[in-house]
Amino acid sequence: MSLNKNLWEELKQKSSNGDPDAQNDLAMWYEEGYNNKEFIIEKNLVKAAYWYLQSAKSGNPESQDAISRLLSLGQGVVLDIAKAKEWALKSIEQGNSTAAYNLGTIYRDQSNFEKAFEYYSLALKMGNKSALLQIGLCYYYGIGTASDYAKANKLFEQLTNEEQIAEREIDEANYYIGLAYLNGNGQDKSIQAARKHFLLANKDEDHEQASLILNLIGR
Repeated sequence: MSLNKNLWEELKQKSSNGDPDAQNDLAMWYEEGYNNKEFIIEKNLVKAAYWYLQSAKSGNPESQDAISRLLSLGQGVVLDIAKAKEWALKSIEQGNSTAAYNLGTIYRDQSNFEKAFEYYSLALKMGNKSALLQIGLCYYYGIGTASDYAKANKLFEQLTNEEQIAEREIDEANYYIGLAYLNGNGQDKSIQAARKHFLLANKDEDHEQASLILNLIGR
């Protein structure tokens, strides 16, 4: 979306008049900043947090998730984990899967891995495919749940077939599938299959761990 001074002033006016969608958009621009050389918005996390909060109070689920995230990080507001969780839960109640994922991360950062796994799993159930990697890693390492290589591998395989997933996540999934074949974790050992997935993980020559193993088993 491109902005200019007139659109920006209109957005601020709608926000001041109590439009929660405009408030959410205004907060987003303050959080991210904007610069097309002709028109500049300076990043301002304090203003971002303020407008996310106004929108959240009006029931906007995206703003509820956003203010939860800022509260959990102490960005633009005083750090308040309890309030961060409250806003995340309100957003989840409205069906926001990103809020479920982010709540899982809040619990992870508190080392409450069982609750983190619970909310990552809820995020996936709600349709957030980005949770596939986190849940797969939980099963792989036995963090927040019992270790289960077979379940981890199934999730990693699913992730590699998903669209609109960050390339980094797909590369990481291929790396762990490669490890599973290399070590016989949850499936039969196969150097050939392991090599295939390490090559996929390192297709852009930017996955150091996969590259190191390929140097060992050959390319």
